[in-house]
Amino acid sequence: MNGNDHRSIIINLDPLNQKKLMRAFAFIILLSIAPITYGHDYFFAFAEIEYNDISEKFEATLTLSTHDLEMILEKENVIESKLDEITKESKDFKGLADYLRKHFSIKSGNDLCYLNFIGHETLLNGTTNIYFESNPIKLVSKLEFSFDLFMNHYNQQQNKITFYHRGKNYTLPFLFSTTKQTLNLENE
Repeated sequence: MNGNDHRSIIINLDPLNQKKLMRAFAFIILLSIAPITYGHDYFFAFAEIEYNDISEKFEATLTLSTHDLEMILEKENVIESKLDEITKESKDFKGLADYLRKHFSIKSGNDLCYLNFIGHETLLNGTTNIYFESNPIKLVSKLEFSFDLFMNHYNQQQNKITFYHRGKNYTLPFLFSTTKQTLNLENE
């Protein structure tokens, strides 16, 4: 044998064995892509909130998965458009704002803050930032936050609020079992 000899193996399969081989091949392909297409069982949402002492308003940014929010909003018939198509002039803007206010709220003492939906932006990394600003409201030492976004769909949902005020920050976790948290500010 010299270095130029090539050997080939030819397998003749009858039609029944060809079908079995194709099924096995398809099964292997499906198994290999399953981790890529697996739907996750829990979701995360984050909110950063700051109280502006000058305007006496809460300013909030929610960051969440664009895909997850769109899927739930469409499932609940809240919007008809994709998030990146919704503008202040579109009919879905009010529905989006109302839905978010239903699942994210702030109380200062006994007063519920009205959160004005400023707008949103969808980012290339698959997240959407949602912007709110409250009407003027006095900040008292006891704040109550409610953040149950996605929790009526996914009981393993995990949300987090970080509140910034006067150089301090406070972080509060929210789970299916804990959708409301109270924060007592130090020396306020």
